Amino acid sequence: MSLWNRLLPLAFTIAAAGPVQGQSLGEKDLALILDRNPQQAIRFQNAGSAQLFSSQWYQQIVNGFRGTPVGDAVERENRFTDWQLVGVRVAPCMPLGTTPADRITEHCWPEVRLVWQPIVNFAPPTGLFADDRAIHAIYDVFTGDALNQFEMNRVVTLRNRLMNYYHGGRNPANLLQPNEEAEFRALRNKVIDRMIGNTLWLRTLPNGYAGNGVRPEYFSAQVTEFRGRLLAWLQTYTAAHLIKEVTSFSLPAGRAPGQINVWSFIAFSGQAGQLQQHSISIQSAVNGRTLANFGLHETVTRQQEDVRLLNAPLSPDVVQELRNSVIFDAIDRNRLLPRLADRQQILVANTSCASCHRFQLNGNNFHNMSYFTGSPQISLADRTQRDVALDLAWLATHQLRTLAIRSLEPES
Repeated sequence: MSLWNRLLPLAFTIAAAGPVQGQSLGEKDLALILDRNPQQAIRFQNAGSAQLFSSQWYQQIVNGFRGTPVGDAVERENRFTDWQLVGVRVAPCMPLGTTPADRITEHCWPEVRLVWQPIVNFAPPTGLFADDRAIHAIYDVFTGDALNQFEMNRVVTLRNRLMNYYHGGRNPANLLQPNEEAEFRALRNKVIDRMIGNTLWLRTLPNGYAGNGVRPEYFSAQVTEFRGRLLAWLQTYTAAHLIKEVTSFSLPAGRAPGQINVWSFIAFSGQAGQLQQHSISIQSAVNGRTLANFGLHETVTRQQEDVRLLNAPLSPDVVQELRNSVIFDAIDRNRLLPRLADRQQILVANTSCASCHRFQLNGNNFHNMSYFTGSPQISLADRTQRDVALDLAWLATHQLRTLAIRSLEPES
């Protein structure tokens, strides 16, 4: 798959270092948790800026759920304007391969993940209520401000070869030679370096970015400035043509997770700003082969996995692999959560959607980086926290050259 049509030439200036110069990255730089306060919310459409999530994409998600037990719950309980951004993950090194053995710390590429959720402000005593559904939108980082055209052409070619190797039959001819490996790493790191610099530019305070939690700007007078900077950053790093994947889960209508006890997951691939719904499958953590396919949705309860997987006629070796990567019931949860929380053991492709979302002690809570019903506290999965820790460690060992804060203000 060619990636050239995803590129967007942009010009940036390097701003003078502000209050954050010389400070190390913190968890809140790579996992931006936004307060649910609707007064400062960033929505699908914001005044004075480009649309961040199109109405066409939204309608595709609404339609995708119609063929599941969720039915018309999304359009019945929520409006397009109810959805707001609750989380942003800046991931510098997401694996290109399909198994943990696929050189995941070197054959990787930066991506940005946005987490959207509908939050409704009901009359007292209910107040703010996060509906039990979310949309995760994933974007490749391909902007034209880090590399010149020759470099961008070259790194796209090398990246495409790796993608073809891992996702197209593992033909050894697509593997990179040692000199090409070094070239790929150097060019990729320039892209990451610029992304991290621009992400540091989001800071408006001298400190408060260590540890997981809501961004410190929400507890200061700088929240409006932070919101404006984040909107500019989003228009660069989450432009529609960069969309790679969209996943969504939802409870059926009723707003009572414990009583309803059914959740459905759907998924879409992105290409050139268009979404296409695709089947949900599980790939082997050993060799990348497809172990199971749910079709266009995965539907689970808090007690168990999708009944279609439970009843599928699978060979003993496939069953054994699935037992090492999928939470089928409550007994599996305690056994597998440490593995599922560590991408060095299990990649997202190697498990089910539901298994990736079973990290909360409350079995009705499937949220990884979003809010659960009326709780003011974000639900942040162990997997998310572990990924952030691995990303910080990766950045610390790869000698990137982020020496100043890059401004997202276009050059005049």
